[in-house]
Amino acid sequence: MNERARKIVRVKARGEVVRTLSEVVEEGLEISILSASVTPDSITAELAVQAPSEEHVREFLRTLRRFGLEVKELEKTLVHDEETCVHCTACHSVCPTGAVVVEDHEVSLDESECIMCGSCAEICPTGAIKVASRKEGEE
Repeated sequence: MNERARKIVRVKARGEVVRTLSEVVEEGLEISILSASVTPDSITAELAVQAPSEEHVREFLRTLRRFGLEVKELEKTLVHDEETCVHCTACHSVCPTGAVVVEDHEVSLDESECIMCGSCAEICPTGAIKVASRKEGEE
């Protein structure tokens, strides 16, 4: 599988720029809206951005900032509690990227494939998977 750069960002837009966002999406860029809040004069959205390279992602973020959008890069991680997990594989069935791996009836997570959409955490019947903010200094 090709290595792709991944980043989660929170974007806030107001006024006319809301209508011009489509101009910044370029070929090879994949954007998933993880959450959004819309009012008559603003949009705040958490996006998972995937691109062919880290430079693609950086250029996309620079373009958003040139449009006057507030952009904050978020560091998130998955937490999988092996003790609580019953290995029901519900998480595997909703994962859009294949980051939830099932081998020998055991669930494991591949963070390199994960876009931190939270689908696995939402469906987990035992709460064994959580999306958490990565603490500073943590790898």
